[in-house]
Amino acid sequence: MTNTVLVTGATSQIGRFLLPQFSDSQLDVYAISRNNNIDFDGVTWIKFDLQEDNFSLLSKYNINILIHLAEITMATDLVANLKSLERVIAFSSTSLVVKKDSKNLNDRRLSIQLQEGESNLIQSCSEKNVQWTIFRPTLIYGSGLDQNIEFITQFIKRYHFFPIMGKGNGLRQPVHAYDLAQASLNVINSRATYSKIYNLSGGEVLTYFEMVSRVFNSLDKTPIITRFPKVLFYIVVSLLRFFKRFKHLNTGMVDRLNKDLYFDSSDAKNDFGYNPHKFFPNVDIKDVL
Repeated sequence: MTNTVLVTGATSQIGRFLLPQFSDSQLDVYAISRNNNIDFDGVTWIKFDLQEDNFSLLSKYNINILIHLAEITMATDLVANLKSLERVIAFSSTSLVVKKDSKNLNDRRLSIQLQEGESNLIQSCSEKNVQWTIFRPTLIYGSGLDQNIEFITQFIKRYHFFPIMGKGNGLRQPVHAYDLAQASLNVINSRATYSKIYNLSGGEVLTYFEMVSRVFNSLDKTPIITRFPKVLFYIVVSLLRFFKRFKHLNTGMVDRLNKDLYFDSSDAKNDFGYNPHKFFPNVDIKDVL
């Protein structure tokens, strides 16, 4: 396999940990961005908007490997227009499963979009004889760009407590973006991962209550976690959505607080040695490695 890589969603959480890993590699790396570039050695930036620009403009770069960190619904057009493409590693989400039967309409729509994105990508790759691997990560954190752990962190910093519904005993597996970046690199030339979909969870299973407590501890704060009844939680979330910083909240998130969102990553461990870290919020990855 030749060695020209295109990374989409390059300024995302995963991208910020993936791109530095190419500095000592033998790969020619291109990264897509609409506006802001991040200076990484060995990375050439292409100013391109996946939602607006003509995908055929990318054909001149003779890309062999696509690491697609952007929305999986955009992957099919890339596969169709990258004439030299041989390999695709694309990210979907366990939300495909988690939100499939949600009471919230937007949750269900997201699940359908992810399923269609995966199916269309697989079909497109099959038609062009391109080897594909799809990752479905659990709750991603690590660079302060997420709407889960970072939301909890900022809420605690601002209000010095955190509200939950009921006991908060639903299981969670937060996965650091660094571990997902490493997984991307590890499967590029792994034949064992061809034509497979993997769940990528974190290295530790926590209850939601334990996860929030860990965030408090990372901020050197004593956990103050206030329990509210479900009806009141619905009302509060509905009201908060009027404010921009809480726009991502919805009642479907409330329903999932006490549900187990557990996904087995044993196939990934067996096929390419996936070995994610335990949950360490608000800590520099360099202090953990």
